[in-house]
Amino acid sequence: MLFGNVTRYAADLARRAAEEPEADAQLLRLLEDLDRAILPEGEDDPVDNLVWASFVENAQGVAGDAEAPLRERMHSFPNLARALSHYE
Repeated sequence: MLFGNVTRYAADLARRAAEEPEADAQLLRLLEDLDRAILPEGEDDPVDNLVWASFVENAQGVAGDAEAPLRERMHSFPNLARALSHYE
């Protein structure tokens, strides 16, 4: 439930980021932290699993949905992009 809220918050920041510099800065900080929490391919730990299974899975969707701007931004972060690619 927590990461569902985190995903919705991040999606809201992503939608506002183009016009609100503070929203963009908050989104970048959040995505940087989440990207660092994902381990390299083949490694595994509880935090990696939490980010992957909760945040990344909640961010997946279809083109044009509420999370589309968030997914677009996630592609700028290597570990988040790799995790997201498993759902695209």
